[in-house]
Amino acid sequence: MYVPYPQVQFLWNPSRGFTVSSPWLTLRCESSDALKPVILRLGEFSTTRRCDSLDDASIQRFLSTLMTYPLVFDVDSPAIDPSVSSLFDRTGAVRAVSAYSVLRYLRSEKIVSQVRAERLYELLNETPEIENPKYVENIAQVIRQTHFVTSMCDSSIEPACRKPGPWQVIIEDFRNSEKNHDKLMRQSLAGLGFLDPEKKPVFNSTRQMMDLLREAAEESLFAFSVCVEAFEGGVQKTGSGLLGKALEKDERTKDAAKGLLWHDQINRKGRHHSVGLDIARSLPPVSRGEFDWAQEQMLQILACQEKLIDDSIELFRSV
Repeated sequence: MYVPYPQVQFLWNPSRGFTVSSPWLTLRCESSDALKPVILRLGEFSTTRRCDSLDDASIQRFLSTLMTYPLVFDVDSPAIDPSVSSLFDRTGAVRAVSAYSVLRYLRSEKIVSQVRAERLYELLNETPEIENPKYVENIAQVIRQTHFVTSMCDSSIEPACRKPGPWQVIIEDFRNSEKNHDKLMRQSLAGLGFLDPEKKPVFNSTRQMMDLLREAAEESLFAFSVCVEAFEGGVQKTGSGLLGKALEKDERTKDAAKGLLWHDQINRKGRHHSVGLDIARSLPPVSRGEFDWAQEQMLQILACQEKLIDDSIELFRSV
């Protein structure tokens, strides 16, 4: 059964379309008379949280279309408490996608409360101070982190590709779509006048994130799917996309914007935000131990992301 996350709200507006909103993501859709009763009933559910109101085929069909975003659970019991592992109360193993949808919810909450990436996004979306050499150097430092991540991506994903099963083609496609993105970052750095990216330092938090991804790929495909979600999942906007658009505003940095924007566009067209979900859907049931270890890996990655954002913001405070 598909169940909306607790903070998800549904609002019907016949003139402007309906919205599905949460603290981390908002979808705006065109109005449809056929969907009106569904959206209105889901609006009531957002207030009452009465799970019996979801037991309708049309509502379930609509909620299934939202599953690619961090907005709904896919669980066997609509009464599940998503904040704890009550998934395992009745059985020793649960469907991987159910466990994934619970951890995805926890990750989405922490993106807002802990990582607070909006701070950096707002900063990157400001008009660049291109005439300030220190500012340009700091922008290059931020891009260098993405350059390192993309250069290490292939070797971090590779261990998961060695595990045979229906998930293998999904992981291989994801791996192939990530190839050569480091060259796009190299292009953007060159556009800022930095021709040797390796001379720019890499934050410890950036290195640790890639180590955690590779460790998950080696040890547990379920943990790997959750870690991919932590890197790619449910994004409405990305640092690369926003920084690319900011640099595009100035003629002096348009060339630097190209690699960033192309990287962002490839990820969007490749639906990278749902790759973790696709992997989880292909996996066998997971045990409580697998769930707990995946959660720990995810939380460590989120802690690294928080430190990475703090380090990046600190660069600009020194300008």
